[in-house]
Order: sequence, then C-alpha cells, then structure tokens
Amino acid sequence: MTLTISSIIPHVRHRLDRYRAGRCMDYQTSSPADIAAAIATEIGREADYRPVATDGAARAASLLASLL
Repeated sequence: MTLTISSIIPHVRHRLDRYRAGRCMDYQTSSPADIAAAIATEIGREADYRPVATDGAARAASLLASLL
C-alpha cells in the first residue's frame, strides 16, 4: 500500500477535529497575510484540547501478546 499526501490529509484533519486542535488551513492556497491574520486571531485564544491517549503502544503490545 502506498500512502500519498491526499490519502493522509483527510485522516489528519479528522484527528485534529476530534481533539479540538484548532484551525485548519490550506497553506497552499492561503496567502502570507491570511496565515498571519489566523495566527494573530488564534494566539490569544484559550486552548480547549481533548486529552490525547498515551497508552497506544502498550495497548498494541497487549493485543499482539495475546496472539502469540
């Protein structure tokens, strides 16, 4: 299976949305002024992120161990 940028980006966007990770921008079509304005708007915003699970490797190891 070959991963391309077009196949990865929707997954990344979904994960960022799920974790409330802020603004999504298309840097290829946004001008430097658009990006600067977004940064200026977001820089003072209170962060409201969902906690990110940190036990993924341990869960995967446990699942694999049960198969062995």
